Amino acid sequence: MSVFKIVRISLLLIILAHVVLSTYVTQPRITDWSNPVWVYIYPIIGDNNDATQEYVESIDDNHYSQMEAFLKSEANRHGREIGSPIFLQVTKPSYEHPPIVPSNANPLNIAWWSLRMRVWSWRTERQYDRAKPDVQIFVIYHDPSQVQMLERSIGVQKGRVGIVNAFARRLMKGQNQVVITHELLHTLGATDKYEPSSNQPIYPDGIANPDRKPLYPQVKAEIMGGRIALSPMDAIMPRSLTDVIIGQKTATEIGMY
Repeated sequence: MSVFKIVRISLLLIILAHVVLSTYVTQPRITDWSNPVWVYIYPIIGDNNDATQEYVESIDDNHYSQMEAFLKSEANRHGREIGSPIFLQVTKPSYEHPPIVPSNANPLNIAWWSLRMRVWSWRTERQYDRAKPDVQIFVIYHDPSQVQMLERSIGVQKGRVGIVNAFARRLMKGQNQVVITHELLHTLGATDKYEPSSNQPIYPDGIANPDRKPLYPQVKAEIMGGRIALSPMDAIMPRSLTDVIIGQKTATEIGMY
């Protein structure tokens, strides 16, 4: 192995150790909700379509304001009086994409991707003359007329980073924010509450109102269940965060209950 490669790997491991230690030290502070969680959203232009570029360039801090209102409302519903749950800032648009999430989810591939992602997000953070964020969410926007099915989004607690694939259309803004909030809560410790093979919410924790009689159809979605359960075999995506709640188990996982 060459000296250059040894030095490169050593630097990567040093950065990784720094990120892991930072996550471990700051996690209790973040999930006690005594201060706002600093969230930076990085809008990324995902294709060469002019409409996509125009949409992304129109995004500002207010674009995601419903996320803050949703988290505040749900915290209050769970008995936590939180003034501002998150402090959200949006960076300038970018064409640079994060490392691709591996389709083959074996442990080695995931570990290598995780290392590369943490280094990439660390380098991206250093490009901005701002305070260090608690969470970084990279949102890659695509033209819905060209892409019918998006790649899966992901949120990682270790490193507190998320990658969201979203549609560059104003009518999809509410649905995009549901996905972004879902991945944001992953970075804070929330777990999925749906069946991966079917995307069907799991009873009871993935159901918004598990005590409803009759149980189906549900009116809202549990944020980590992801969908509004219409029957044991059928569920639909919520249109916006007004159609979503944070269930008790999720609230407990992120320190909100």
